[in-house]
Amino acid sequence: MEIEVSYNGSYLIVGLSGELDQHMADRIRGRIDYGLLKEGIKNMIFDFTEVSFMDSSGIGMLLKRYKQVKKLGGNLYITGCSQGLLRLVRLSGLEKIVVLKDTVEEALKE
Repeated sequence: MEIEVSYNGSYLIVGLSGELDQHMADRIRGRIDYGLLKEGIKNMIFDFTEVSFMDSSGIGMLLKRYKQVKKLGGNLYITGCSQGLLRLVRLSGLEKIVVLKDTVEEALKE
């Protein structure tokens, strides 16, 4: 799995590719937690356009990041979900607390 972290105003953007399993969730946590310390960051966007698989450890990682951004007064966005990943997001209940958008650009407009 590849992890690309970038910033746009108050947004931390996390581009992922490959499979999001326990091992990768741990790597992502470290990179993201450091990024949230940057002054002015309160929103987080996960771009799942290139993610082919996610298990429950990915859901757990997303829930913890959601709690972090809520404490900062921000939102967690998930973009680019395939039908399979979207089904998992809905079944897990994440759909009720995160903001789903088709693209990163759409999320940045909010």
